[in-house]
Amino acid sequence: MFYRLLSITLLFFFSIGCFAQISTLKIETPTNHERVVVPYDSTKNISRDILPSLIGQKVQILPRIPVGSSDLATGPTLYSSKPSGFDNNNKVVQPDTRFSIYRSRLGAFTNEVFNIIGTDSIQSDTFRYRTVKFYLIVENENYPTPHYLELGIVNDELDSNKNVERYGTLSPGSEFVLIGYFEKLRQNSIGKKYVVKYPNNSYLGGEKILYNLANGEPLNSVPENLLLTIKDVTLIDSNKYKGLAYVFSSDTEPDMFSRLYLNYFEDYNSFLAKQEKRQSWEKDMIKRYGKVNGQLIIEGRVKLGFSKKMCEESWGIPSDINTSRGSWGVHEQWVYSNGCYLYFENGKLTAIDY
Repeated sequence: MFYRLLSITLLFFFSIGCFAQISTLKIETPTNHERVVVPYDSTKNISRDILPSLIGQKVQILPRIPVGSSDLATGPTLYSSKPSGFDNNNKVVQPDTRFSIYRSRLGAFTNEVFNIIGTDSIQSDTFRYRTVKFYLIVENENYPTPHYLELGIVNDELDSNKNVERYGTLSPGSEFVLIGYFEKLRQNSIGKKYVVKYPNNSYLGGEKILYNLANGEPLNSVPENLLLTIKDVTLIDSNKYKGLAYVFSSDTEPDMFSRLYLNYFEDYNSFLAKQEKRQSWEKDMIKRYGKVNGQLIIEGRVKLGFSKKMCEESWGIPSDINTSRGSWGVHEQWVYSNGCYLYFENGKLTAIDY
């Protein structure tokens, strides 16, 4: 299927064979790098705990949108040999010389696929921290000798004896993807169904969730509880988003994509289970408290004379309860985090303060 491209370039993986970088490069391990036999978990992208298992795998550099000024943006750094220290900059391949510290210019290696032939790191200790910089040792047809691809820096906390007390995390998923991980992700994702959690198409902080596949522009809004089916997992290169993405289809909306972040969505089966539970609860409220009071509870409303249990069903458990006792009986103040208060005399609601 072809899409009319306006401001977006789509690199689709409709079949693995269509993307030659994934399937045709031959892995050649130099004799001076011993292969480490560690099981590779293809359900994970690059992380610190699986680095030793990546020898023999392939990694691809992902496109990225510049952060800040495009004139100052840099991409993943590739070294022609192992850096001797944190400030060793004279061996950077295709350096970005606009900086006092050389790094690779953004886009210099975008979509480049490397064979991983080893892993390495350098470190520096201070009083409280051990700073570790990690590398993949890589090569391909364009770079036939071992090169060092910088993955990132982590800080491990040290105790008084310089023993590692807590490990820092390394998850450079926005810059790199393991080909094996991508293949497994795509295989396990296509056909799965989800429901949009945010009908205004805005996540926390206003970040847009769904984009139109035809032009790369974010959708203004989406219907509540819109049912989506994952149609593909692909690589998007647009003005609004660059990187791996889910491609969705629905009955009412045009083809859409979102970045690989399923917290935007709810699994369809889980959604159905919650819907069924909600319907069962609504029927129970009507049965227990009658049509009028039951409907008020369903709508999240309370009225004078409600019992504490009825108020709890409607408003939920309060964040705090203040209780006083006297000859008149028991007085309770229920405090809610939204600034509302309920007042009870001997278990009956006598006042509401919004």
